Amino acid sequence: MRSVDWACCPIDLRSRRCARSRHRHLGNCAEAGSGRRHRGGRRCHRPPLDVSSAGDWQRVVDDVLDEWGTIDILVNNAGIEIPNGILDAELDDWNKVMSINVMGTWLGMKSVIPAMQGSGHGSIVNVSSIAGIVGGVGEGAAYSASKGAIRSLTKHAAQWFAKDSIRVSSIHPGPIDTGLTRGLGITKEALANTDAVPLPPHVGDASDIAYGMLYLASDESKFVTGEELVLDGGLTTR
Repeated sequence: MRSVDWACCPIDLRSRRCARSRHRHLGNCAEAGSGRRHRGGRRCHRPPLDVSSAGDWQRVVDDVLDEWGTIDILVNNAGIEIPNGILDAELDDWNKVMSINVMGTWLGMKSVIPAMQGSGHGSIVNVSSIAGIVGGVGEGAAYSASKGAIRSLTKHAAQWFAKDSIRVSSIHPGPIDTGLTRGLGITKEALANTDAVPLPPHVGDASDIAYGMLYLASDESKFVTGEELVLDGGLTTR
């Protein structure tokens, strides 16, 4: 599925207290239906977006700039997995995963960075995976390749746009209970692996990833770029 909801809210993340407060509002935005909503005193706009479409990206960016005048934060979080290995994957499956996971991330940055350059600052968070760092994670060859590509693309962007005061970092989740994993038929209990993940409860929640995003998006990470934030309960320490 390529169509995702883009949640846009005016946010000021200048202090830890403020960041925590605004994170709650941002979470409320994510729970609202599509269109404009007023939650917690803040307006939220969630138009549908096909992340593999350059035209869709430009439409949404133009809409946000018309509404608020600036874009301070971009989180590239859309992604899919087709759990087929190298020998089992079909070309159509490979291209579908790459178009959403990699091309979507590239188009997001390509569309938003000019606005950030215009305002003189910005923070971009790209969601990769530990599958982009180590082998043997999951069965999807295209998924692993796409997450490795996001990792490298993030490093490239961090170097290239630091001069514009635009920070670009990646998040690398491990076993996390999300809609994607549940859609693959994987329960939270099945994700918990006491042998591979040393830190109890041996599986993470979506909020663990959200707080990592919040840190990288906020001014509290103002001297951080090109970072690979691994959130895996210690899985990759073995």
